[in-house]
Order: sequence, then C-alpha cells, then structure tokens
Amino acid sequence: MIRELLAHQPVFAGVPLGAIAAAAPFFQLRSVLDGGTLWYEGEPAEALAIVVDGALAVSVGVREVGRIGPGELVGEASAFFGQPRVATVTVTAPARILVLERASLVPLRAAHPQVYDPLLNSALMAMARRVRDTDRRISAASTQTLDAPVRFVPLALARVLRAFSGPEEATPPGIYALLRRLPRLREAPVEALTALVEALTARHVDAGEPVFLEGDTGDSAFVLTEGTLDVLRETYGGKASALATLDRGAVFGTGSLLLGERRNASCIARTDCWVHELPAAAHVALRGDAGRLWRESLLSALRGQVVLADGLLAELAGGTTDAERQLLREAAAQVLAYRVDDVPGDAWGSAVRV
Repeated sequence: MIRELLAHQPVFAGVPLGAIAAAAPFFQLRSVLDGGTLWYEGEPAEALAIVVDGALAVSVGVREVGRIGPGELVGEASAFFGQPRVATVTVTAPARILVLERASLVPLRAAHPQVYDPLLNSALMAMARRVRDTDRRISAASTQTLDAPVRFVPLALARVLRAFSGPEEATPPGIYALLRRLPRLREAPVEALTALVEALTARHVDAGEPVFLEGDTGDSAFVLTEGTLDVLRETYGGKASALATLDRGAVFGTGSLLLGERRNASCIARTDCWVHELPAAAHVALRGDAGRLWRESLLSALRGQVVLADGLLAELAGGTTDAERQLLREAAAQVLAYRVDDVPGDAWGSAVRV
C-alpha cells in the first residue's frame, strides 16, 4: 500500500520502483480529519509529510500564507534540520499523508539516496517559492511606505558597461575557504567541496558594472568572493530603491537558479569585484555527496531568510508609522540576505535571492 502510494507521488517521478520499495518501510500512512491541526508553529519538528489527498492550510501567526494539496510536501524545511516549526498546519479537507520521521532522514540519506535526493530537491524548490512569495508580500506592503528611491544606473548605460568592460584579471581569489563557511559545508569531505569549487566559474566585475539587471533572464547563482555589491529594485521613472549591500561571502541569485525566474532586482558592483558563478546546468550536474551537501546548504539558508522575514512581518499592524516602515525595511533586507556566523561573533556573509 505505502509502496504504491509513494510511487505515484510527483516527487518520486523517475525513481526506480525497486528503490521506492526498499525505502517504503521508512514511511507511515496517516489519516487526519477536517478541522484538525497537524503541527503548531514553534513546536519541535519531528517529521515531514507528503500529502496523498485532501487539503491543508499553512498559517504564520494569525495570517494564512499558503495552501497545500495532493503531491506536495509539508513540514520539510524544519524537519531536515530539527528546527522549530515555522508555521501552523491545519486540515481543511480530510487528508491522508505519508509521514517520514526526522529520525529516519539520516538512515534514508545513507541507504537510499535515490529516494532522499528527490525529496531534498523538492524541499529546496518549495522553500525557494516560499522566499519568492514572502518577497512579494513585502513589496506589496512597502509600496507607499519605503523611503524615496535613489537614482538608478540607466539601463542602456549599464548594458554598455557590461558588454564593453575591460579584460578580467588573471588570477581570481580562492573560494574554497569561503564555501567552508556555508551551512552544511563546514565539515564537508574535501572531495565534495572540491567538486563544488570546480563547478563554479570566476568572473571579474568592474566598479559600476552590473552582475545582472532586474528583469534579465538568468539561471545561475553567484558567490561574491571579493568586493562589495549594491542590490537595487526599480520603482518608477528610471529610479530604484537600494535594498541591500553585499560583502565578501554573499551567495545571491538563487531564485533564478532554482525557479528559472527573471531577476527581481539588480546587483551593481560598488567596488571592483570577483564573483564565482554556478549555472543551473552545473547545479543539476552536482551529484552524490557534493550535490547533496550543496542543496542542504541552500535549504538551510533559504529557510533562515523566511523565518527572519516572517517574524518581522508578523509585527506589522497595517499602519504606516516610522516604526512599521523600519520593520518593512528590515524584512526586505532579511528576505534578501541570510547571515550565519563562521565563528562566534563573526557574521560573515549572506545567501541572497534576486
């Protein structure tokens, strides 16, 4: 029964039936009634689930932030890292769910990577969409409350700068030590981290030149390995608002990498910069332990962005006071940037979705 249900889930499309059958004992089938609460915001995350049928609602505080239907994952981001639930999940139509206890994730990862990897990738995609949706909510709330926009780099000039910039320097800075600071990569095997380094391509960006512009097509993410970047979003009349300043160690562009969407902001070099680029083809080609650790690292980073931004948005009362304007600015910065500590007291960088 469980084996057949797993085989019909979109998350496992293309996974051999033998691999699914071998992993089926890790899952449990549960029924939940309409009106019940599956999980509460803030409680320990002990499991994730795949919805077989029925419907669920996701709420942060008193605000509903999404609906979950058949074939979708629920509770995955918190369960992967054993962190508190970021939302309350209630049942809006009688549902059956396939539950995977958090205690089973590590043995599933070790013994059944053919099942674990698509589960991880699905969780990463779901979290990328959550970051995107949170960013849109912040933009909608900020329409008339953010500071007046600053003057933007003219579009035509920026494209000329990008097309005719001077030759790149011969020797880019190393990136190995920076990757060691990312979540889940700190203790990564040398072979796995080396594979990730080899998947990245170095690029020099002159001061004033864009790494990319808002509205550009793109399917890659970047690591800022030297210099400083400004993140801007167009408002009106050729102007833009400054959203964030990125320093060495920032990882940005994950929205386009994971969702294939157009860039939703511009990244302009404030100083001469070096970036390392990871195109979607290289991201997909990262297999085995290297690919697994890289995706787990991104999942951790994106989850951190959403948790911090949602916490700030929950404090808004719908007004336009100076305090609420400040909350919106902070929420916008959080959804753009995720910061972790390399060592206690050393905030080193960010993972940014633009």
